[in-house]
Amino acid sequence: MYMSGETLYKRRAPLARAVVSGHTHTLDEIEDVLQMGPADARVAYLQSIDMVKFLVERYGWEAVAQLVHGYREGLDSDTMFYEITGHDYFDIEAAWHQDLRERYKWWMLLQLFDLILFSGEAFLCSC
Repeated sequence: MYMSGETLYKRRAPLARAVVSGHTHTLDEIEDVLQMGPADARVAYLQSIDMVKFLVERYGWEAVAQLVHGYREGLDSDTMFYEITGHDYFDIEAAWHQDLRERYKWWMLLQLFDLILFSGEAFLCSC
């Protein structure tokens, strides 16, 4: 899905809302996506695509290919991440969540603009 770009730049609103409201999922939670309701599953799905994007941009396709191979072989995530990226699983996840917050901080401004616009419309309609 990441390579197709199908959902990477389309319908980012659920992910942006989750990031701004602090309702994103950890990577371990994303693994249990089938246990989630539709709204949480949508966010988890978008987060998984975003995580691949993050890994590709930071470490390149070769690292992602090595991670996929390692998971296929059943290797330990923390050891595998450290050997491939030089950072452990927790540090990679923390950096990714920080990156999400940085990239979607504009969403809060957009929501504020919507609130002001809606309040102005309500005021004009009540007159």
